[in-house]
Amino acid sequence: MGVTEVTQPISLYLDEMIPVVLAVVLRQYGYDVLAAKEAGMSGKSDEDQLAFAVSNRRAIITFNIRDFVFLHQSWLSGGTKHFGIIVSPEIRTMSL
Repeated sequence: MGVTEVTQPISLYLDEMIPVVLAVVLRQYGYDVLAAKEAGMSGKSDEDQLAFAVSNRRAIITFNIRDFVFLHQSWLSGGTKHFGIIVSPEIRTMSL
């Protein structure tokens, strides 16, 4: 697997599982980030979330690994492309 040269900055879309505060923090560092809650996409299906990200030329970030891996495979087998799916296990922090 090789390295792909990025010719333009990546735009991110955080699904509703990702706290909006992450979008706020990332924007402070100059990233182009939109959260599902900010976009009025709360309660929409995973398919709708990915379609919204694609229509806005954004990679989606989610904690929903299982469903989005399946969705990625489904889109690829159907010849549908997207701008990236970034998955991560949810890390919960405890407040002191």
